[in-house]
Amino acid sequence: MFERHIYARLLESLNAFRVVYIPGARQAGKSTLVRQIAKQRGLHYVTLDDSGARLAAETDPEGFVAEFLEGGLALDEIQYVPNLVFAIKQASDLLPPNEKGKFLLTGSSDLFAGKQVSDRLPGHMETLTLYPLSQSELSDRSRNTLDQIVEGEFSSVSGPTTRGALCQAILAGGYPETQSMSPRARISWYRSYIDARILKDF
Repeated sequence: MFERHIYARLLESLNAFRVVYIPGARQAGKSTLVRQIAKQRGLHYVTLDDSGARLAAETDPEGFVAEFLEGGLALDEIQYVPNLVFAIKQASDLLPPNEKGKFLLTGSSDLFAGKQVSDRLPGHMETLTLYPLSQSELSDRSRNTLDQIVEGEFSSVSGPTTRGALCQAILAGGYPETQSMSPRARISWYRSYIDARILKDF
């Protein structure tokens, strides 16, 4: 398991906001990260990839949210049931001012960026996008290369240093699941990903 640099920022945000939303591409590592945080903070973890949970949320959004309100809810793939946003806002409005970190949400599409949801939960929510693994996360470094270069720390910059190594890093990409694959398996994975996640929308 890779240590994600956004982890500490997420914990900080959960202490400051009632709702924290993590949009990001499929397979970028959102579910793994949210399960980690849910376990640490004692939140109920529910994924709407599960058809039973999705049906319950669609049938009675307010009741679904209320069921998990006491311990807090880590809800994966909220874009499947957009109406949950209004139930979450309603529950959030009724919380005492000192109650933070009640809802940790993820979505493979940014539900709040489009017209699907008109209420952006102003004042209730912080959005932190999770991207695929960076080179510093892959090599278990605490600082990323770009920050080091911008701050003039050229002597301590690490990462791919030859053209061949840089090409390999680019071809491997940053998706966690592909990191241990052979080149042939990785090509098949990316073809499948493109077919399922990109071309199907056109």
